[in-house]
Amino acid sequence: MKLFLLVLCLCVLFAQATKVLPAVKRLDDRLAGGKCAVVTLVYEGDTSFVLGAATLGYSLRESKTRMSMVALVTEQVDEKSRYMLGQAGWQIHDAKAVANPNPEYFPRLEYIFTKLQIYTLTNYDRVVYLDADTLVNENVDELCSCNAYHCSVLRNTFFNSGVIVAIPSTTIYADMMSKYTTMHSYTGGDQGFLNNYFWNGEECPFFDPKQKLESALATDVSHLRCHRLPGYYNGDVGVYVSRGDKWQFDPEEERQQPKITHFTLSIFKPWSWMSYIVIKYNWTWFEVFSRHVQPSPAFFFMQIITLGILAFTASYTIHRIRLDRLQTIFGILMMNRIGRAFFGHLQHLCVFLFALYYSNLTFINPTFSLALFFVTYCILFEIFCVNMWQRYWETAAGTRLVFDYVSETVHKVSTCVSLAISLIALWSDFFSIYGRAAIMIIWLFCIPGVAHTIFYQIPPTQQLPK
Repeated sequence: MKLFLLVLCLCVLFAQATKVLPAVKRLDDRLAGGKCAVVTLVYEGDTSFVLGAATLGYSLRESKTRMSMVALVTEQVDEKSRYMLGQAGWQIHDAKAVANPNPEYFPRLEYIFTKLQIYTLTNYDRVVYLDADTLVNENVDELCSCNAYHCSVLRNTFFNSGVIVAIPSTTIYADMMSKYTTMHSYTGGDQGFLNNYFWNGEECPFFDPKQKLESALATDVSHLRCHRLPGYYNGDVGVYVSRGDKWQFDPEEERQQPKITHFTLSIFKPWSWMSYIVIKYNWTWFEVFSRHVQPSPAFFFMQIITLGILAFTASYTIHRIRLDRLQTIFGILMMNRIGRAFFGHLQHLCVFLFALYYSNLTFINPTFSLALFFVTYCILFEIFCVNMWQRYWETAAGTRLVFDYVSETVHKVSTCVSLAISLIALWSDFFSIYGRAAIMIIWLFCIPGVAHTIFYQIPPTQQLPK
């Protein structure tokens, strides 16, 4: 009896193996024959996306993908960027930029409809499209088995077009080109258009390539226009942050992180140092970036040198500039307590925003950029919020003045030291996203605000001969 049960179990296992193995073999043949490609898009408008695409390429190579790697690159992309993409493993495929036909769209979506050209790559049976702001955490070659013209991850009632599995078709592409200028796009870009073109979320069946490999490869003829993919193929960082820095997938999946991460928050991309204050998960992207992508540090040092030149020039100009023609305006402004407080705060805001802009010009290391922001802010604060403030008073009075240097020193120290403490706290992992938000609000609106308001209300103590 035991022998009979053992033989029966072996037969069942053999039957299952013979059922699945052909499907696995067909997927293996598709990959080995170069019939499945992973594709990304790089176009003019956001040069930082070149860093993203390069990092994505290295993450694919680390996952030991067997898919062909193809980068759709428009004519606007320079040779240096093309070389960086080639070093990351991408095969450059020249694409003609397709301008966004919608009257209102974000600047970064200017040529996003070029993405539709994935349907022209008919030398491949399947195309796995990944936005340049995605990162592959483990091998996803099984996506080549999705057997529909369009496969994406559904959120709420719409899918996200950052990860798409497609069956190329010149017929579908021609039909898209005839409709993309007139069909409504709720996003102003390709995602809204594709949702209208392909999607009815409730009617598109769910498909897990890992679990349904046999049915996926039963035929190479697509019977459906669309499939829904499991959420871990497009892990939205925006959702991750909103859920308290946690990934929440189906409990049965027992997954700690997505297979593909999508850095969706537009102003918090991982190549912006500010994003690491808000999204600690961005460090996973930087780990891959720092291992492989090596932008020249010369740009960073040029920033430091340029900052020194700007600071020297500004300081010299402030001491030489004559504001006599504006004496009446400054006289009215400086004699009014509310007016000079408002003007001083506006001056500080300009310094703060310029420091943010300047520190984001080059990305090498987020910690370096953080330090550059702090140095830039403190230098410009000294020049424009202290020294220039003294010139405003002197212009209003029409003579040289003596200032309270004790209060001036307290003002500078309280502002820069409190900023340093706040940045250290923001950079640590001790605080939650809500704690970090509270720290930013307290510093930005309270600490310098109180220091400025007090400082701006202290008039000069003595007049000297001009």
